[in-house]
Formats: sequence, structure tokens, C-alpha cells
Amino acid sequence: MTELDMEIAALLYPVLVDVARSGEPISFGDLIHRTQERHPDNIAIQHQVPVGLGRRCVYGRQGLSRPDMPRRESRPECTARKLSH
Repeated sequence: MTELDMEIAALLYPVLVDVARSGEPISFGDLIHRTQERHPDNIAIQHQVPVGLGRRCVYGRQGLSRPDMPRRESRPECTARKLSH
């Protein structure tokens, strides 16, 4: 993964947490839009498109496997099953 992937994944994570708590389905496009609203000055997220977002979500999931992160069952997942298209 690149530094850009890590940056985008870090920006997406708080939005994914909110989505997981609400239980609402969300598209990749809506996920990007909500993240862009929270970070209007971040060029990386402002240029993000839905294509390619999946691999950044995978990075976020891999990055969350560290022992100091929340247990797996309490973490939001970024998968097609949870996110509508």
C-alpha cells in the first residue's frame, strides 16, 4: 500500500464507524462524499473516486488488525455486503 492509500483509509475510518453504528447502507460514492465534507481541504480525498476505494478499505481493515485496535467484532467492515453500490 502507498502513503496515499494509508491517508485515504485513515480519513475514511471515522465515517465508516458512524455508518456501522447507524446500520444504514451506504454506497462508495456516498462514503467518499461524507468524508470529503469532513475534510474539505484534503486534496487526496477531494480527488478520490469510487473506483479504487475498495483496496483502500482493505488497507484499513488490515491496519486494524493491530493488537492496540478494537476487537474485530466491534470494527466496521468496508465490504460490498455492507456497502450498497
